Amino acid sequence: LLAQSLKAQFQNGEFSEGWAYAQQTMPQISFTLERMKETGDSRLSTFGVSSGFVNNFWKWNLDCILPGNYVLNMSDCRGQQLPVWAINNPLPSISLSAYASENYEEAFENIKYLFPNSLSNINGILYYIRSQSYTSNITIPNYSHYPESNLVVWRRGRVRPVDANASIGQTYFGLWIKGGSLYETHKHRDEGQFSIYCGKRIVILESGMDYSFPNASTIIANEKGHNIMQIGAVSPRGTPVNCPLSVNSLNDTSGNVSINLKNSYTSVSSYIRNFSWSQAGAYNTPLTVNILDTILFNTFVPTGSEIFRYHTGYPTSYGNLNISGSNKNWTISWDYTTLSIVSGVDILVQQFSAPDFTQYPPSGQSSINNPRYHQVISIKCANSLPSNSQLIMNVSIDCQWSSNGG
Repeated sequence: LLAQSLKAQFQNGEFSEGWAYAQQTMPQISFTLERMKETGDSRLSTFGVSSGFVNNFWKWNLDCILPGNYVLNMSDCRGQQLPVWAINNPLPSISLSAYASENYEEAFENIKYLFPNSLSNINGILYYIRSQSYTSNITIPNYSHYPESNLVVWRRGRVRPVDANASIGQTYFGLWIKGGSLYETHKHRDEGQFSIYCGKRIVILESGMDYSFPNASTIIANEKGHNIMQIGAVSPRGTPVNCPLSVNSLNDTSGNVSINLKNSYTSVSSYIRNFSWSQAGAYNTPLTVNILDTILFNTFVPTGSEIFRYHTGYPTSYGNLNISGSNKNWTISWDYTTLSIVSGVDILVQQFSAPDFTQYPPSGQSSINNPRYHQVISIKCANSLPSNSQLIMNVSIDCQWSSNGG
């Protein structure tokens, strides 16, 4: 059973059910694997289990910790931010996976840099003892491509979570972009999804999940809760689809990736979504993200149909977004951010409030069973689109840097 569970995971360290389920599962698995390694138990090799996932899981886990202590809450993830007890010491899934990895020296160096202390339980004691002989040093890159799960994660720098929590240290931009894999069966309809952060300030958010919220599966988990095309998404939302992500370029200051989203929709004959981003200057200069959607519909699209949603990180309590424009050109601005739309067809742009489980809750309140609300940009077609119509839409998001210590 353990062998089959490990063979279902990805070789670059991704846990196929996402970050939250990894926290529930991997501490026990990692402890077992470490004990097997220490005692010379090699039974897993007889089942054809590769060491790739075991060696790299700790690194993927660290990549899922985003600026502002948000977590990468794709898939079916109820997690939102690092828990307060895990900002100055590593989660058990992180520390225990370091023991199991053949790359444990590199693992301990990076984990010690990000988490200087340890828990006062058995897991913390083990981490403290095992990590003493290693120096604190960040060596993992600020960007990663995970080809099996079709995921890209990018940030301009890393901050110790304890410093981010105290709003000290540098504020960095970060983003993630998601394609789709047939091996992800516990998921949301999030192919083509992305999210942007500037420290604790969310620019474009992932809605997250909390099943205590009424109708969460139909207003958050499907296409409605994501920054994607809204017409003809495959249903039910947990159906796995192959949406390959191709990396054209990826480095410390920029990136360019394309996703083939045809398999995620019944309404298209072809669909390519391209992301390009750049922060050409220092860490405290603007970040520009461009999204180019090229779609060939195979169905009639009625007048007024909602084509896209963009979930901003702008809390509804702050008021409305500023919307101006007409026909094919629109501009929306909020909180250090300007989103510009150039469309190949006439569109209408509106806004409304929607729930999320990603923003920080008000001080003293729980993040569970406690929805927050944000403003959503809704893009609709002003006129009907005949079957076999092509839609090309370019969205440019200019994000000004702001210091918030996260």
